[in-house]
Amino acid sequence: MNINRSKRIIVYSYACKTRTNIDVYHRLSRLGWDVLVFTKKDQNFKSTKYGLVDIKHAYIIFNHPRLQIPLNFLINIILLRPKYLILEQDILSLNSLICWFICCITKSNLVIQTYENIKPLSKIKYTNSLLKKLLFITQDLLLRFFNFIPKILLTVSIDSFYLFKNYRYKVKLVPLGVNKNHFFKEDLKRDLVIKKLSKDISKSMLNKIRDKDYLIYTYVGRLVKEKGVHLLLEAFSELKYKKKILLIDSFERKSKYTSYLKKLIDKYSLKKNIIFFKSNHYSINLIYNISDFIVLPSISNYKWKEQYGRVPVEASFCELSPIISDSGHLKDLALSKEIFSLNKNLPSSIEIGMNKYTSRMLSTFEMAKNLDLIFNSF
Repeated sequence: MNINRSKRIIVYSYACKTRTNIDVYHRLSRLGWDVLVFTKKDQNFKSTKYGLVDIKHAYIIFNHPRLQIPLNFLINIILLRPKYLILEQDILSLNSLICWFICCITKSNLVIQTYENIKPLSKIKYTNSLLKKLLFITQDLLLRFFNFIPKILLTVSIDSFYLFKNYRYKVKLVPLGVNKNHFFKEDLKRDLVIKKLSKDISKSMLNKIRDKDYLIYTYVGRLVKEKGVHLLLEAFSELKYKKKILLIDSFERKSKYTSYLKKLIDKYSLKKNIIFFKSNHYSINLIYNISDFIVLPSISNYKWKEQYGRVPVEASFCELSPIISDSGHLKDLALSKEIFSLNKNLPSSIEIGMNKYTSRMLSTFEMAKNLDLIFNSF
């Protein structure tokens, strides 16, 4: 089979297994690119094709993010000699260095997408450990030294863009896209969605769900401290509006933090106002469409701040009102939003359909057009 190398793109993405993640590459294919995606094998993801995109399972040696070596992916770079090689991976990783070396031989252009948005040197003052201080200094030096590795560095946030601009990388700010064919406004019955995605739902709770006077607040995301779920529980408990329901991701994964959250639920007497649901990327649009608000109270610390915030973008495409913190890129998202604050109550009403704005640049279609322009300029 003849291969047009000038239009060939090979992608390595450890987690590229959802419609939205893959859709941008499908749309690149529709713009004339020949795209092959390698991703980690997953028992719940067995597809070998998405639209025009071929998908192959990567055979990975070492699972640590900085040490991953996807063998068959690397072999295909040598065999196919693509015009562009895209890594959704940290610059400071073994695979990035190996790929750069191979690209020097194949004359391919290495593109790296990064989420890093905190300068390593800024972390030094927060630790007394000499070893950690040396680690942060080493990371900073390597980031400065490795600016020759990517031909193009794609960043998803403004913080990340300026961080790497100062490191003298060839940086392009390209937001993470959302698939408009999957996330859109639908008129759904709330009780039917809840019965589908929640176990052992009581009749009294279903009656509340059917009552249109009840406002539904929703949290979607990981149950970890930096996501600020404990702050949401406190704010929700203090909400004076009584007809309220909180939808929250299932607590099936046990941890010290989820145990702490359960204690808070008891402390604030919230059991009658909370519904736990179990969803995934393919059904979460149902949850968005029965909610009134999506809440993301993320908390920044010296090691982490919210890198992007795809959830509020997905929700806004479903005409859901996001209430978000000012952590990381959340505050910079090009959509209508309200900033979360414990100093005031959660809103109990918003003019639905009024002042709704979401930038079209946040769709996978616009993201693909942006990438097409970038790739055709080199």
